[in-house]
Amino acid sequence: IIKRMHNFVLSSQYKNLTTKEYGYGNHFKHEHPLNQRTLLLYYCGRAIYNLSDNYKKLKLDDRIILTAIVYMRRYYRLNSMMKTEPRFMMDAAILLASKVEEHKIDSKPDSREMIIAMETELIKELGCYLHVTHPHDELGKYINDFKSYFRNEEQHRTFYISTGHYLKYVYLSDVPLEHCPSNIALALIYFTGIMTEMEHITREWFKTLKVEMAIIGEIAQKIGDAVEESQLFHSLGNKIGRLLSSISKKEVLWPPK
Repeated sequence: IIKRMHNFVLSSQYKNLTTKEYGYGNHFKHEHPLNQRTLLLYYCGRAIYNLSDNYKKLKLDDRIILTAIVYMRRYYRLNSMMKTEPRFMMDAAILLASKVEEHKIDSKPDSREMIIAMETELIKELGCYLHVTHPHDELGKYINDFKSYFRNEEQHRTFYISTGHYLKYVYLSDVPLEHCPSNIALALIYFTGIMTEMEHITREWFKTLKVEMAIIGEIAQKIGDAVEESQLFHSLGNKIGRLLSSISKKEVLWPPK
């Protein structure tokens, strides 16, 4: 499993981020009018669901968006949103992720200098640990490994599609910061089995593996929590957008009506 961990999980910064003293700005004296966790959900959700016109025009690969979200979450584990504007920080994270993932894009002309400055700030705070390994490859290998447990090809295909559906919820949580890709992939399979009523199939397969099921269950629970939080994003997304607009005009309207 150690070989499958990306270098960030093995870094000293990872150990700092997983200590209890860090909690999305709870240790900062001056906070954003909105809770930082809610704002992170808002900006990461917009990126995942491709709600920004700018992201649609760029036709970004999914891995660029997911890498940028990991950067965003790592950055705001250590910094308050009162320090940097999260809207531009997300753009900076996408710009940086596109370079790491070797997909060239250009920053918006009207805010290029600010985004480049934030990109420099982001690299500094990330400690140059920029490589992010996502669970996609591991997930595909594991699902193919227990292909024989399904009744037919259609059932196997349905299960594979379902895991891809739940994969995006992983990035609405801190799971990518706290667990290695192989364990995330296993937890996704376990969670998908429960959600698709194929738990008996996945349980039989897990019996053949030598894995710590307590960890897999913990990650699966966090994925379930992220699914619930995604409902919050859809219900509050427009209201949060209006609130952020009012904040930019120096008029704080909270709670939104």
